[in-house]
Amino acid sequence: MRRIVLAVHRWLGLGAGLLLGVVALTGTLAAFRPELESLVAAPPSGAAGRADPDAVVAALSERWPGARVAALTGPGAWGADALVWNLQLPDPAAAPGERRPPLESWKAWSDPATGALLGHGRGSAWCAGLAWVARFHHTLTAGQVGAVVVGATGFLAALFALTGLWLWWPRRGGWHLALRVRWSAGRFLRWWDLHRVVGVVAVPLLLLTGLSGALLEFRWLRAGAHRWLGGGAADLPVPLRAKADQPRSAPGRAQGWGQALAAAEAAAPGRPLSLLLPPRGPEGTWTAVLASPAGGGALSGLVLVIDRTQPAVLERLDPAQASVGGWLAGQAWGLHVGAYAGLPTRILHALAGLVPAFLLITGWWLWWRRRRPAASESP
Repeated sequence: MRRIVLAVHRWLGLGAGLLLGVVALTGTLAAFRPELESLVAAPPSGAAGRADPDAVVAALSERWPGARVAALTGPGAWGADALVWNLQLPDPAAAPGERRPPLESWKAWSDPATGALLGHGRGSAWCAGLAWVARFHHTLTAGQVGAVVVGATGFLAALFALTGLWLWWPRRGGWHLALRVRWSAGRFLRWWDLHRVVGVVAVPLLLLTGLSGALLEFRWLRAGAHRWLGGGAADLPVPLRAKADQPRSAPGRAQGWGQALAAAEAAAPGRPLSLLLPPRGPEGTWTAVLASPAGGGALSGLVLVIDRTQPAVLERLDPAQASVGGWLAGQAWGLHVGAYAGLPTRILHALAGLVPAFLLITGWWLWWRRRRPAASESP
């Protein structure tokens, strides 16, 4: 049995290790994309008060005619001080109601108190590079086919971690040597020990990031996990529902950003805004995500579905009141990026993203050395 597991682990590493390493490394950069992108913006003034969101949207529309605001990210998302506006330049050839990728997308940062524009990423090579890294991490820049490959990579990462754990597991009472690194031994034995110890310590995070990544890429898997773990119609995230089961508003002129934000804050006092999405289509609704007052980032997000035309909450999805399946389906992204305990776990996940590359390099080197006749140090 051990020879079979060893062969699976070895050839999985040699065959798919490069893909695993690249996806993990780009994920490490993508996880801190908000902070890295914000380097192009000036710091907020720190003044008291709050600017009118609709006035900021009007100023953005005046500066970039034809652009639409696709999202507003607030300080509840990452603890940043500035407001982040996601802007898109729609494709003019798109038919009414047709969803096409925008011709261009960028971010702008505004002072929450004064509404002044602090900076933007349009035309920035730095922001464009970070956007490319994030796109590569999600799709390998190969569209839907690449997304499927990335999702499968999550399963491969889990299999890689489990086979490594099985091979590491001490036998015949060897637990006192399980996490030993023989620093004074020869180079082969030293790197062999480091490969084993670093790999087994990272197993929990490799499993968490790999499987949560597969959940994010495969909607059918997330819907299935929701159902298998006791989820019901009441706590199924809106994006996973059939179109006929999604909440709708009566057609009419959409209320402003300020009204929608006020409705969200009134429905959940004390919770900082993480994300606010405007309606899409004539019957679309506003969607607000608010963080927990105690922190925790995206994992503790309360989702509010708000009517298009009036400050009425149509639906409320609270992770604290959801089933296990509903909680997992709604919080897979927070689990993937490590947002469940704020900045410390995000940094931990970022470091875990370096582990596959380390295991790839050391594993390849160990395999090459063992194939050499002179490699007599093998354990």
